[in-house]
Amino acid sequence: MEIRTINNIYLGFDGNLTIMEFYKNNSEFFKDYSVLITCLDSSRDLKKLTKWVKYLEDFGIKFEVIGKAFFFNDIFSQKLFILEKTFYHFDEIYFFKNKRPTFSPDEQFTSEIIEFNGSVPNKFFEIMNKIGAERFLSDGCGLNMASKTPLK
Repeated sequence: MEIRTINNIYLGFDGNLTIMEFYKNNSEFFKDYSVLITCLDSSRDLKKLTKWVKYLEDFGIKFEVIGKAFFFNDIFSQKLFILEKTFYHFDEIYFFKNKRPTFSPDEQFTSEIIEFNGSVPNKFFEIMNKIGAERFLSDGCGLNMASKTPLK
């Protein structure tokens, strides 16, 4: 994945990856981060995904509803990736270090809408800063990646 920097945020796009494939090869990217999932399988209202919510409850995975999104602390977010039953394509995740977001953005930046190897809307950078996210991933037609810290 080629990485470039815009507005002090490292951006990358890989047309052949999904979030889960990225996780399997870059698990350190996810370690110790809480996550706000704002889109799953193109759904922007996660409460309507009743089978998935039941799955979370059955596995004891705790979450907090923020707007139409779900927030998972760092411990439960790791379980989501380890169990491999959440991310399939057309998903969007914001990552946080030692903080909880106060809102869920309405805008969507999954890769079927925008690829981070081209022009990235200023609105994306505004949201990353306003929400306080450290990292971001989305997929759909490839993988978008953003991070405020360099990748190892």
